[in-house]
Amino acid sequence: MEDVKHTGRIAHDNYFTSFSLAKNLLVSDLFSMGNVRPQRKDLPPMLKANDKLQRGESVFLTKEGVAAIKWMDKKAFTLLTTAHNPAIMTSVKWRKKDGTKTEVPCPKSVAIYNDIMRGVDRFDHRKERYQIGRRSVKWWHRIFYFLIDLCNVNSFILWQVNKRNRSLDQLTFRLELARQLIDGYSSRKRKGHPASFQVKKCAFPDDVRLPSVGNHMPKLVSNYR
Repeated sequence: MEDVKHTGRIAHDNYFTSFSLAKNLLVSDLFSMGNVRPQRKDLPPMLKANDKLQRGESVFLTKEGVAAIKWMDKKAFTLLTTAHNPAIMTSVKWRKKDGTKTEVPCPKSVAIYNDIMRGVDRFDHRKERYQIGRRSVKWWHRIFYFLIDLCNVNSFILWQVNKRNRSLDQLTFRLELARQLIDGYSSRKRKGHPASFQVKKCAFPDDVRLPSVGNHMPKLVSNYR
């Protein structure tokens, strides 16, 4: 962490954030910020109090160089920071139900934290759509499934870059990935017809073939009256 001293760019989520972590990093000249769970140890009761704050309002307390901030968005957002002055305010844009945008007051430290963590949030969003995780009594299974999801999401991003088209969706990529990985392979002989994407004799691309799915009985013109 020596290379990032005095940058104020160390951010972590609420799984790691605590008063002791923020204080120890500050002693080592490392400024940090992170969303925090209000019930964590050594935090002021203000964070978990049921205050009737309006949207955009915030309160904060400081202790030993660590600032605890509570900001009201759609729900209360709590943050610990040693990187910024909690009294400095800025504004963020919020979209209303009718589609119009309005500016909402926001502590600068909260706005910077959200900007830093935006990439992590995008990864979680993409991962959760098609994650392969399964319950297991073996703890390492969860790490294994996470690493596969991580590879899939990163490969999807690289695929978009290679195609030079950010509008390509993840489902299309995963179908192509599954076709390439399976490629007609089976560890044992199965009865019945193979899956549609395993059939190699069909030379028509999906964009031509799939729209006619279900039209298996063409209309015949009868010559009888």
